[in-house]
Amino acid sequence: MAITKVTRHNTPAFLAYKGSDQGSISADTDTKITFTSEIFDTDGTFASSRFTPAVAGKYFIFGCVYMTAAANVDNPQIKIYKNSTVEAVAFQNSGGATNVAIQVSTILDLDADDYVEIFGRSTVTATAYSSGTQMRFGGYKLIT
Repeated sequence: MAITKVTRHNTPAFLAYKGSDQGSISADTDTKITFTSEIFDTDGTFASSRFTPAVAGKYFIFGCVYMTAAANVDNPQIKIYKNSTVEAVAFQNSGGATNVAIQVSTILDLDADDYVEIFGRSTVTATAYSSGTQMRFGGYKLIT
């Protein structure tokens, strides 16, 4: 009797970052964060700051945004959107700071043609600041 080895991978998987600042995160408005560069994209499923898995399954999705503003960045938020609907929200009680980092993560059931994006929000007009390390957006398929 032959034994068959089954290899499983956590793909598709991607990790993108923002290579430069994104100004004009309008006050009290969800604003899409644009991620301009990829560290990796195993299946070519990340484009235009959007992840579309092409393979149905459960996915771990995460993001990190660093916001800065001239005035205090009160309770800034980062949101994971699936097909234009908010699926996860994280906020940071800034305590009156002008520079705040926020992280969010969730597990989503995604069909092949679903898409996921990251949005930011602040009570004041802010900038999504990046030197290539503060702003990340990534995810991978879970082995189930």
